[in-house]
Amino acid sequence: MIKCKIELEIKDPKNVLKAIDPENRGYVECRIEKNILVCEWESKNINSFMRTFDDLITSIILSNNLL
Repeated sequence: MIKCKIELEIKDPKNVLKAIDPENRGYVECRIEKNILVCEWESKNINSFMRTFDDLITSIILSNNLL
């Protein structure tokens, strides 16, 4: 099992969380802690981990750039 937790300091974490939540619900647990976007998930293998990571980071970058 692979476990991951990332913490990102971005300009508008609340709105980014709203934007990424529908796509990631059920796969990645995201929340705001002290104005930091925190995302955690588990994967059974490296391929699944990398797909989730890639999708999540892409969603965050796009959302952050549009807000």
